[in-house]
Amino acid sequence: MIKPFLSIFCLINLILAGAAPVFQQPEVTSPRPGDVLQGVVEIQGTISGEDVKEYDVAFAYADDTSDAWFLIASGEEQVNKGVIATWNTATIADGTYRLRVQVFYREGDPDTVIINNLRIRNYSPAETRTPEPTLEELAAPALTSTPVPAIQTVVPLAKNPMEISQVRFLKSILTGAGIAGVILLLVGLRALVRKKQRGGR
Repeated sequence: MIKPFLSIFCLINLILAGAAPVFQQPEVTSPRPGDVLQGVVEIQGTISGEDVKEYDVAFAYADDTSDAWFLIASGEEQVNKGVIATWNTATIADGTYRLRVQVFYREGDPDTVIINNLRIRNYSPAETRTPEPTLEELAAPALTSTPVPAIQTVVPLAKNPMEISQVRFLKSILTGAGIAGVILLLVGLRALVRKKQRGGR
């Protein structure tokens, strides 16, 4: 009766002893692609698994095709949603870079996470990042606006009290001419009377 239990126990031990280690894909939560970095930057994420040996964090120029990476930090301790390394970006020139986190295991191939398009702006103006559209914004129908024609109304101007009508203008001219004629006639009569008086003497 005991032998079957011993056989099962030995079989379980053999399975567990030969089981492959559990690997967990490393994750970088910050910085994200397109971020603008200044000063000392915390590289945050998760590095965990049963067989983690060590990891390293490095950077490279975005347009460098030689695959040359420069070490930022390395470690052996597992990190769960914390700070993996700190990066002093003030020690390098402004530009666009790539960030790599590489995890090595005691068995198997390493895991690599690369964050592209990191813009370091310590000595030059930082551009504003254009947010990516959300799924709701992409699914929403485009709103079209229909132009409303402007209605123009003619408002009559108020009558100018200083305005002179054509009739009044003509009347004023005739009145002035009549007065001038009367004055000239009186002046002429007076001159004629004086001339006669002088002649009578």
